[in-house]
Amino acid sequence: GRNGQNDDAGKRWTETVETLDAAAAALAGTRRKRADGVDAPGETLAAFVTLGAASSTLTLLATSGDASASASASVGVKIQIAAARVVRELSRGGVVALRCLASCDAPRALAGVLAQSAMSPSQRELARVCVDVARSLTTLHTRAVTGAIPPSEASRMASEPASGISGISSGISFDEEDDAFDARGGGVIFDAFARAGLIPALVNAIRDLNAAANEERGVGPGKKASESEKSESPSSVYRERVADILLDATRSRNDRGCVASRSALCELQAMHGLLALAGSPLPSSTSAKLLRVVGHLARDDDCKDAMKRAGAVPKLVRFLQWEDLNTREEALRALYNLCRGDASALEQAAVAGVTPHLIAVAAPDVFNKLGLADELGAATGTNGGGTHWTKGAGAQAQIERLAPLAAPFLCDMASSSRRTRSELARHDALDAYLSIARNSRKSASSPPDLQLAAVNAVAGWMSDEPWKVEARLAEPDALAAWASVVDPKSLPPVDPEVLHALREMARESPRLCAALASGGAMAPLVEALGAPSSAQTAVSAKATRNAGTVDWNNDKILRRTSGTRRLDPLRRGGRADDPGRVHNARKDPRRTLAYVRLLAQLADHQREAVDERGRGHDLVGRLRALVADYESEASRRVEARALRAADGVDDDGADSERAAENVRTEAERLLAELGR
Repeated sequence: GRNGQNDDAGKRWTETVETLDAAAAALAGTRRKRADGVDAPGETLAAFVTLGAASSTLTLLATSGDASASASASVGVKIQIAAARVVRELSRGGVVALRCLASCDAPRALAGVLAQSAMSPSQRELARVCVDVARSLTTLHTRAVTGAIPPSEASRMASEPASGISGISSGISFDEEDDAFDARGGGVIFDAFARAGLIPALVNAIRDLNAAANEERGVGPGKKASESEKSESPSSVYRERVADILLDATRSRNDRGCVASRSALCELQAMHGLLALAGSPLPSSTSAKLLRVVGHLARDDDCKDAMKRAGAVPKLVRFLQWEDLNTREEALRALYNLCRGDASALEQAAVAGVTPHLIAVAAPDVFNKLGLADELGAATGTNGGGTHWTKGAGAQAQIERLAPLAAPFLCDMASSSRRTRSELARHDALDAYLSIARNSRKSASSPPDLQLAAVNAVAGWMSDEPWKVEARLAEPDALAAWASVVDPKSLPPVDPEVLHALREMARESPRLCAALASGGAMAPLVEALGAPSSAQTAVSAKATRNAGTVDWNNDKILRRTSGTRRLDPLRRGGRADDPGRVHNARKDPRRTLAYVRLLAQLADHQREAVDERGRGHDLVGRLRALVADYESEASRRVEARALRAADGVDDDGADSERAAENVRTEAERLLAELGR
């Protein structure tokens, strides 16, 4: 009797499989194409949905794995495969079918399947079909809402030959704008994926599909597959598709579905799985995609704590040792976002060995000069010293592309902790900071505040550990770097804040102050004051004529002629601190004030040295000319301010005028100091 019951159950399961196969064939055969080439539901699909068969099919997909009680486990998987094929055809049937599948909780059914191990051939086939369904759902939803397709899908389609899928894409575009994916595109469906637990299940699916792909290619311990072999495995194609889904699910910064997907990946098990997968023996294209997913998480403040708890920082540092250019680039971008502004994360990165890699990218001239080698990073394994960044095709272009990230990263580390600075000292990071300060203005791609960040890094380090820093900063090549920083002929001109930071360093360190006063930095500092002869007489006739005739009574204008007034540069829409021209002591009062104050700081501690070195460049003559010129301009500035007020024009030159007054005052004080 029991055998008969089992036979009847087996027959029923077999009939179920055959029925599902017939349904899938009917749905595929009656699907039609719209005029724009997009799939649309046919009559069979409409009837299938209307009769409630979609819900029954999803139930079979989700529960038939438990059929072993009444039939063999293999029959249960066959039912799931047949049900998945039906769902795949439904997912290709247009918006109506999409809504139906969503209402029947299709993502949860897919999650239940993909969360299970897929090691047997039948289980692999089931996983591949379910991945097809998930990808179809995301593509269909995006097309329905935006009329476009997800970016990774577009990239994959562009890389496929016309005959269909015969391989995987060789890589991904790293010029892709992450925000180009319209926030409306996949948000709703990705939100459903996250709530159903499908996002972590997709991470599990990549693991199983990768193992299946290796087995299908015959790759085992001691054997490495070629790139051509990697494209021949069926599971490898679906492994790439899962990576594409995760890319699109985490891409948009503000979309609620992508936010939910990133949150789902922050669960400890999912995060560990994602990081482990990215570091496992995967094709470079898959590793780069998974690292970009990690990068999407790293730029989300809500994900950073979970990533750090999962050990993301040291794991990402390990990726910097890879030979593959794309892998290194994605790892560095993720690290930059993850560690920015976080002293604890910066220390973790330093201890894990990030310093030589950052120096190789941010200051390659120093890296090559010092001859830093892999022995410095021997504790972290091959390429731990960072020499591989400077080798191979594309290395120079990559360094230029990543330097704007690596340099601020390296500068932030100086203010992290003493342990971090110990790692910096081991790799001569002070030389790198001097190089960044000297060269940052030469690169158009450098962040505008990078030079200031480098100077502040040195200043902060010196304030905490002066015994390590002062001696190095007083050496001839370091003084030459400071001379380059303050050079008034450089373009763009130095930021006054940099000069202020250098003045504070000189105030805190008598040793550095003495080195600057007696070294090569004095020449550019004195030249920044301008010519040693006055450029103007007292208020010139031309200036008076252009300003117009003004009658005054209690600081109010009574009458003004119709003469053409000489306009202040700021009123003409220009800028006093124009990055397109070199410093001009008469036209850039803010920067001139910073130069004068730096010289005054040096004179306060090293008056004799400043007097002696300044005599060769006529420091006293330049100061007198500066005072005379700013005095002659004083009356014109007063009239210009009054005219702006009379015209109802905002006094946007007030700060510049105050700086001009301070230039005259500080220069007079310095003259008096030197004349004592």
